[in-house]
Amino acid sequence: MCEFRVGDEVVCVWTDPAHMWWGDSPVLGTIYTVRAIGNDTLSGEPGVWLNEIRNDGDGVDDAYKARRFRKVQKRKSSLTFESFLTIKPGFEEPRRVTTPKPVKEKA
Repeated sequence: MCEFRVGDEVVCVWTDPAHMWWGDSPVLGTIYTVRAIGNDTLSGEPGVWLNEIRNDGDGVDDAYKARRFRKVQKRKSSLTFESFLTIKPGFEEPRRVTTPKPVKEKA
């Protein structure tokens, strides 16, 4: 069972340098978009087809194994540029503390 859906953004988390790709090889840390889901034709494992690259160097558009990717987690940030410009209620400007000048001792 594959946890991805068509249109999901996935990131490559595992590449095997010893593996021979028939087409484009995924690049570690690169984000791709899933265009189709199915089973890898050679191993029968869950697989994904990606919009940005194709595994069709041998004339057959093979899937990339789904275990080589993970879903991109979108995080909503509560911080905006404007939030840095506004002063929040209850904010108090820090007070500068004056330190007395050192007194020179007379010898």
